[in-house]
Amino acid sequence: MFPQQRHALLALILSGALQAQASTGPACARLEALSNSAELAEKNYAQGSCAVEQHRYRDAIDLLTTLVTLDPWPVYRAELGRAYLGAQEFEQARKQFLAALDSNPPEEARRLLEVYLRMAEQEQTQAKEWFGSASVGYVYDSNVNAGPKSAQVTLYGLPFTMSDSAMPKSDLGLRAQLAGVHIKPLGAEMAWQSNASAEWLRYDTWTAYNSQQLNVDSGPQFNLRHGRLGLYLPVGISRTWIGNVLYSRSTTLTPQMRMAVGESSTLNLGLNRLETEYSNSDVMSSVSNGAFVQWRHTLSNNWTWEPGLRYLKEHANDEAYSNQRWTASLALRGTLAARMRLHLEASASRVHYQGMESWASEPRRDTRLSYQVALSKDLPGGYYLTLAWQRSRTLSNLELYSSERQQIQIQISRVF
Repeated sequence: MFPQQRHALLALILSGALQAQASTGPACARLEALSNSAELAEKNYAQGSCAVEQHRYRDAIDLLTTLVTLDPWPVYRAELGRAYLGAQEFEQARKQFLAALDSNPPEEARRLLEVYLRMAEQEQTQAKEWFGSASVGYVYDSNVNAGPKSAQVTLYGLPFTMSDSAMPKSDLGLRAQLAGVHIKPLGAEMAWQSNASAEWLRYDTWTAYNSQQLNVDSGPQFNLRHGRLGLYLPVGISRTWIGNVLYSRSTTLTPQMRMAVGESSTLNLGLNRLETEYSNSDVMSSVSNGAFVQWRHTLSNNWTWEPGLRYLKEHANDEAYSNQRWTASLALRGTLAARMRLHLEASASRVHYQGMESWASEPRRDTRLSYQVALSKDLPGGYYLTLAWQRSRTLSNLELYSSERQQIQIQISRVF
């Protein structure tokens, strides 16, 4: 997909941003139907709901905050939470939904609030039975082929100099993504959740590294203790294509538990089983088992930090690709001035391989470091603009695998 096709796709995604928001939805229709004698609270609630419906999240937050200050009714809190979701202020949204749940609302309201709370926990900007998003953007990649950092490597115990064709290649590419979530309530404490995502990456020059990826998972979700304890048991599949050729296929089983601790913290625990087959390299096909723990704590109304630990043991058909890895991560996210959303994340992994490759003198040992900064801003009409920078480094005892990579991306997204 090159310049003319790119511009056509960008125009298609952005065209809705130039259209005025029509007040034809249910909430706006209720507002128009209100009589002049309606109570002030009823009018403010209708105005706030209409603003959410029209994606005017800032106006909705102002209206509904005033309303909740005067009357903390759970319905008003829920609508304020929805406005915060749309504005990507997930900490504030979570606070409103938990406060509404603590008020012991009626059964139907409780189930709806639990759906909203899951959306806030998963940082999704729409709270309803289904959720979708589409995004498109340009990405600069400094090392599309994961080439080594140094041209001087050792193979079969002898020094070699890598050719220019094997060294890192930089390129500009177009990345497009689609994602969807569906949550179907099945009773007072159970729902069925399905997630799907697809990504396309097209480089300008090095088209052999174009890729497509598809991920789907689905499973039951249990919500206990008024939404404060959740269990999710998804089974998933994924497919990756490189250069339009199927590269790998995977299946996953990832049971997870989420537990709210007060109004400020959430504990996430999970197990993971992953089976991967590589189309052109059976020796790399593997079965992996792992576990992870993550703690999410709200430092203030607008900031959250998330330390996490993950362990994975992978058994491949060839011992040279069997490995164990430990990963520690830390994320910080929140809202800045002008309602811009900042996300900082760093992770460090230590990977030990079990056997030696035929050309190597010892098993591979990697230290992998990753840093990410993303700044996003909500725009009128349910659009979001994101600028992101990511740097990753692999420090290996085998020179061939030591590499560095930077990616800079600008992206616009639309939720629906």
